[in-house]
Amino acid sequence: MLPWLLVTATNVAHNLSRASRRHRALLERLPADPHVLDQAEGMDDGEAQAALRTLSLKDQQVITLCVLYGMSEREAALALGVPPGTVKSRLSRAKARLARHLETRTTSTNALEGSIS
Repeated sequence: MLPWLLVTATNVAHNLSRASRRHRALLERLPADPHVLDQAEGMDDGEAQAALRTLSLKDQQVITLCVLYGMSEREAALALGVPPGTVKSRLSRAKARLARHLETRTTSTNALEGSIS
């Protein structure tokens, strides 16, 4: 039975390889599509999204799970593999950092607008 299984597996692998080569060849023969502007490319992420990207990965994860996805601290703790108390403290610190960053950004924007006027 083992020799039959090895031959069958080899034949299946060869068939997949041939199919993949045929597929790639077909795709290369197709005419290239002109680049169509995606509506999302023209949009700004916004201040909140830009501020979120300035946070550490752990802060981004906890903010995303608890604030954006609406998970409880316990659910986020299970998803992240940490104790619920850790999520609670990370969330508190991340919100504070995010608020400070947004406040600093708003203050500098207002200062720039004041100096231009």
